[in-house]
This record gives sequence, C-alpha cells and structure tokens, in this order.
Amino acid sequence: MSTGKIVKDYRPLLEYLNLLPPSHRDKVLPSNKDFKIVEAIASKGRRNVSDIIQELVKVKKEVISNEIALEAVIKAWGVRMDEELAIKEISEELAGWILEISEELGLIKLSSK
Repeated sequence: MSTGKIVKDYRPLLEYLNLLPPSHRDKVLPSNKDFKIVEAIASKGRRNVSDIIQELVKVKKEVISNEIALEAVIKAWGVRMDEELAIKEISEELAGWILEISEELGLIKLSSK
C-alpha cells in the first residue's frame, strides 16, 4: 500500500526490511498503534504532514537497528553515511509509508499541495 505521495524512493526501507531478522519485523512494520497515533494527531485539527511524520519518527526510531539501517542505505544507494542519518532516513521512510497507508485506509486525507 504505497502510493509514492510522501516516500519517493523506498529502496532503503525495502533493503532494511530484507536485512532485518523476521523475528524483529513486527516491531518495525506499520501497526494499529501507528495508525492510532496518526488518527490522534489528525483529530487535533489541521496538522501538516511534516508534523505527523516527526511524531511517527520519534516512535519508530526507537525500534530501528543502527547497523542494519546503515547497511540498508549503503546497499540501496551505494553511499556511506553517519549511522544517525541512516536511522533518520529509514524512520522517515517508515513514517511516510504509514501516512500513505493511513490515507489508503481512509483515516486521513493527504493534500496534494
């Protein structure tokens, strides 16, 4: 359920999920808890996509593996970067994916602006 409205390049996230041990995927993949966060933020009134992404990043960043995030970015883009930047990239892609799914489920409406 990716629309590309927010995340334009899913390669790092897909590499991350492929590298992640199956036993840890449930902690990372979008969950009902994530969708409830989106609904709660959206119900507080007009919030921009960036605000919602940052709230989701705070939650998802905690379950991202530093080493695997770095390896995923290197495999996807062929670029070395700081672990913190790799974690930020993966968690932002994950947050964007959650928002795209939320729209597909009818929980929110993303503006095309």
